[in-house]
Amino acid sequence: MNFIEPLNATSQLPVYRQVMNSVVDAIRNKQLKKGDRLPSINEFSREMSIAQGTVLKAYAELKKDGIIDSQQGKGFFVASENTQRSLNIFLLVDTLNQYKEVLYNSFIEALDPQTTIDIYFHHYNIKRFEKLIVENLGYYNYYVIMPHFNEDVSGILRQIPSDRLILIDNEVHNLRGNYAAVYQNFKDDIYQSLKTGFPVLKKYDFLNLVLPKNHRFEFVPDDLISGFKKFCSDYKIKFKVYDFLDVKKIVIGNAYLFTDDFDLVTALKYVNLQNWELGKDVGLICYDDTLVKEILAGGITVISTDFKQMGITAADFIKGNKRGKIENPCTFIIRKSL
Repeated sequence: MNFIEPLNATSQLPVYRQVMNSVVDAIRNKQLKKGDRLPSINEFSREMSIAQGTVLKAYAELKKDGIIDSQQGKGFFVASENTQRSLNIFLLVDTLNQYKEVLYNSFIEALDPQTTIDIYFHHYNIKRFEKLIVENLGYYNYYVIMPHFNEDVSGILRQIPSDRLILIDNEVHNLRGNYAAVYQNFKDDIYQSLKTGFPVLKKYDFLNLVLPKNHRFEFVPDDLISGFKKFCSDYKIKFKVYDFLDVKKIVIGNAYLFTDDFDLVTALKYVNLQNWELGKDVGLICYDDTLVKEILAGGITVISTDFKQMGITAADFIKGNKRGKIENPCTFIIRKSL
């Protein structure tokens, strides 16, 4: 029974689910294959020092999912290597907003309906991020994690076996190993997007990047700022980076790039108050497209990754038990605001 992982009686995950995870992981990792015999209920109970009823419940659930079966004289055996329905997934994101909802919905829709997904939030707090990961080590088949930090969290993530780790939205540069990731290339995405918009941007005297005032409650990657500065330097565009929005700094002849929707709306209200013409007197760009931005003020120009595709790609890693690093597609959509 060397395929059975140690069980943790103090875990919030029921012991029978831990037993199920051990069997499922062994099948996905090719330690068990179709037709292989499983330990009897008595053998499993005695070896792992758990109640026979717990093993029986785990086997019953696996049998219901069609993963194992039993025969007179043969006992329990692996009936199918399709383990999709019995997977338990740990999903850790920063916070819930409309973009994350799109990602989450596409992720769960791409998986088997019987897959169990537990979602947690770290709210940009590294201590909470680490605590949630450490407390749940060994209890899930996959750990799908959104590491929205500029600080190095590779040491925390190394505690997760690489074949169970899937990073989403942000890459961790110092993390080594054969893990899976679907991420935004923040530095190149902003550079290429602004390059696409250069024919329009060059009519403005300054291009300003406006960061959210409460950095603790929103992730702005250092790579994004670096890519912005590199573009402006390469294309000889005068620029400024503001740590927060001060509407008095909004002036005619400038374009402004926002990462925060609230700042965008505040700026838009100020522009309207001044009776300036958007896209002529002042240019506005924002991150992450929404249906509202398509129609707001005649259309807001956006730099946007495809969160729906990100969720689908993450699910594909799980369904195919695959690994690899994939840059998520990014688009620059020019609308009336620029």
